[in-house]
Amino acid sequence: GEEAMKSNVIHANFGPSVFSLFEKACAIDDVDPEEGIRLYRRALHLDPMCDEAMANLGRIYFRAGDLDLAETWWMRAVQTNRRAVDAYYNLGYLLLVKEDYRAAITQFEMAIGIEPDFADAYFNLAEALAKLGRREEARACLRTHIKLRGAWTDEARAALGVRLVK
Repeated sequence: GEEAMKSNVIHANFGPSVFSLFEKACAIDDVDPEEGIRLYRRALHLDPMCDEAMANLGRIYFRAGDLDLAETWWMRAVQTNRRAVDAYYNLGYLLLVKEDYRAAITQFEMAIGIEPDFADAYFNLAEALAKLGRREEARACLRTHIKLRGAWTDEARAALGVRLVK
């Protein structure tokens, strides 16, 4: 599946100090994950409802291979903000990696319900459906992915040609 972990958009409802901490964390978390974690946690201390910080903590822990902590943070993000599309998507991808296909499907469907043009969510939903033998639904999701992308991607062609035909 496509592993592109999505960063969250900064929302204008932060107070200036929370915004500043969040902005600094976003700028550094790829190169210095520990500092990113520290800054996101400080932002959460000031604003415990900052779902973007929760989601980005999930992304950091996922990249570090700590799937349990990643899942915990993404779950907190979607519980805090039921429209946290990136957290639903990333949670779905994590569950796909863990081979919990039914739960992954639920998360990808939540992401698509919020953002109907989310091409990568359709791609990964197709993979989870295919793993459960739901090939026609998987093909439909791949067709939607291709339509949204405006072209065939190599991964979509491979998935349609190999994974879903067998």
